[in-house]
Amino acid sequence: LIVTRIAMGVGEAAVTSCIYNLASRWLLPQERSRAMTVMISGIPMGTLIALLTSTWLIQTWSWPTMFYAFGLLGFVFALFWF
Repeated sequence: LIVTRIAMGVGEAAVTSCIYNLASRWLLPQERSRAMTVMISGIPMGTLIALLTSTWLIQTWSWPTMFYAFGLLGFVFALFWF
């Protein structure tokens, strides 16, 4: 579990610098600040939504339901993304 958490931290550490790099290449200068605000604020908002949703899922059904629900959501997202 500790190794997995360290690997997640290493992977997430590159996200912020990649977002800045992509924004500087793909967005017009007058659109960058708004786009960066949305992209950077999406990280804590996703955490907040996941915490609230997972608590509700565990209380309503059981703890494995949380993993199935988020796994299914990730799979559906991957289908649309790729």
